[in-house]
Amino acid sequence: MSTQTDFLYPPRPGGSITPGDLGYYEKSGLWLVQPKFNESRILTHVLPSGEIVFWTRHHSRPSPTHFNAPALTIAVKKCLHLTPGVEYWIDGGVMNREKEAGGELVFFDVLCLGKYLFLKLSQEDRLKALSVICGDPKELNQEGTAFRVGDHLWMATSFRDGFHDRLKTLLQVNYIEGLILRKLSSQIDNYGKKQYEASWMRRCRVK
Repeated sequence: MSTQTDFLYPPRPGGSITPGDLGYYEKSGLWLVQPKFNESRILTHVLPSGEIVFWTRHHSRPSPTHFNAPALTIAVKKCLHLTPGVEYWIDGGVMNREKEAGGELVFFDVLCLGKYLFLKLSQEDRLKALSVICGDPKELNQEGTAFRVGDHLWMATSFRDGFHDRLKTLLQVNYIEGLILRKLSSQIDNYGKKQYEASWMRRCRVK
């Protein structure tokens, strides 16, 4: 059983790039990309007791006006594959679509999985762990932006090739703003005590 963590500030991209830079990052083979959603950042904290707590990236509780915590708490408990007695911090966001505002949560990364926070999992391994937590989902939504995890829950897609073409396709979706680049080998180390920018993340925002 892990020691409960009071709060972990999520990483923010440490810089921005233009679409013209994507070829350089793709050719290096060191990066993957995820869709950059028009979303409100939300951390899902699963305590060792099993209690679910949601946080904004500024260490505040999301407003009930814009966030349906009761429904999402039920969805997390029902749909995620969680080990009893283990603490989880899952990074994500509520997609800002008028029809589903406050009700659709998409996961990007897992920041803490019990002791694995201290074993320095790489970004690649963290995304594998996230997929396991989400039940290895295979049902892709119509837009190709996320896998369906369950009621109101999604897991962002990740790509290792075709960065520029994927950006062009994704920008046709009204709730996508661009891409987030993540370095495959990057590790989280000594983070979470204050707001910070991660050198292993880049933002390619077009909208």
